[in-house]
Amino acid sequence: MIAVEGKQEIFVTTLEDLEWRVQSQTAEKQYHRQPESISLASNTNNRNCEPTTAGEARVLHSAAYARNAEEKVTYLNQKLKEERRQWNLMQAAKTLNREPEAEERKPPRRHKLVLELLRQAKPVSEIEEFVRKFG
Repeated sequence: MIAVEGKQEIFVTTLEDLEWRVQSQTAEKQYHRQPESISLASNTNNRNCEPTTAGEARVLHSAAYARNAEEKVTYLNQKLKEERRQWNLMQAAKTLNREPEAEERKPPRRHKLVLELLRQAKPVSEIEEFVRKFG
């Protein structure tokens, strides 16, 4: 018996041989077909959702790596925000501490400057003008 497939002639002896040949060719075509997406849920033989092929394993590892990277970025952004918040609080506290210290140092310094102007025998009008300008 001769079966013709496209331009190729296939010699088969029985109908069972022909059926086997057709089944093996369709299986081979399905094997070489590119998958649209790999889903472990579609694999009914795999109950633990473990990868059955190297491609599935690579996809799983890549996805896990990407999730881990996203989590690291999120964590580092949160850490950066917290550090900025703490730094801003410390700067505000330092500013509040500096203002009273500056006010405490101001009168003795002004007094010393007025005494220095008097020692230099400056006129009273210049001393009053200095006090008005510089506090």
